[in-house]
Amino acid sequence: MNSSIRPYRDRRTALLIAGVLEILLGVGAWLMAAFMVWVASMVAAQGAGSKGSMIPGMAAYGIAGLVFVILGVGSIRARRWARALWLIVSSFWLIWGVVTVAVMAWFMPSALAGAAPAGQQPPPGVQSILWIAILSFVAVFMIGLPASLLAFYRSPHVKATCEAAAPEPCWTDGCPLPVLGATLWFASMTLTLPWMGWVYGGLYPFFGHFVQGAAGHGLWMVSGLLSGIATYGIYRRIHTLWLLGLVLVLGQGISATVTYAVVDPKELFAAMGTEAAAVEQIERMGMLRPSFMIGFVSAAILPMVGLLLWARACFPKRSTEPAVHPPQG
Repeated sequence: MNSSIRPYRDRRTALLIAGVLEILLGVGAWLMAAFMVWVASMVAAQGAGSKGSMIPGMAAYGIAGLVFVILGVGSIRARRWARALWLIVSSFWLIWGVVTVAVMAWFMPSALAGAAPAGQQPPPGVQSILWIAILSFVAVFMIGLPASLLAFYRSPHVKATCEAAAPEPCWTDGCPLPVLGATLWFASMTLTLPWMGWVYGGLYPFFGHFVQGAAGHGLWMVSGLLSGIATYGIYRRIHTLWLLGLVLVLGQGISATVTYAVVDPKELFAAMGTEAAAVEQIERMGMLRPSFMIGFVSAAILPMVGLLLWARACFPKRSTEPAVHPPQG
């Protein structure tokens, strides 16, 4: 049987349109990464800061562009793996979108007030309109768009169309989507964490203080290595290595939370080579308050913990029966 439902509506045209739009999104992400490279070069040339502080953004846009283009091509070809991966990507995107909009709604009023130079505050009505406009734009892009993609690829007709176009089993079929999603997330951590020491000037937040220099770089490298081990364990559904991943996520989250609660975040920006005036601007916007830093870390960690617990539910049950040994002799 080529499809899981009969009859179904052929969605090849919709998949083609979605794939083209996804490729355009990928190209847009690459253009944004190129723009950030140009800005970083200009800032570094003027001696106003370090390129390292912009590397996470460049990498995020570059990787997002690659993912969008690859999955867009897969959608155009109606491939089963593209549909499965879009379900994962759009779910991540939607979760982070909800978190992002909630955080922005919380701190944006004070951020807009602090962004204006002293004595040049805009009228309250103008500030409210600007706040609503920015938040609405972010909500459409970070919530509306991924929600639409998730609803589209969850359609049984899209599923049946992909299965009919590629009836042979696919590499994503044998792995539950929560497990595959957690695996891909930890794989991305494996690739990015070793570079964070360079991005953050060799500082590693460790339970109330910043570990500096070679030791800080070493801790980032070890975190990447442990993430790689957890990636393998989650994909193979090994309970002990899944637990390693959970401990790693919770440990990093608690460590960062404790550190930002007691240490001045300006140390981190100074190590990154950020200009003092830029740090002062960030502080006026309220983004260096311990409550903001702790909330940001919590918002980043909690969805990952939820995904790990969801993936854990897909693991095979541990046998509680004692092993039976064959009789001797």
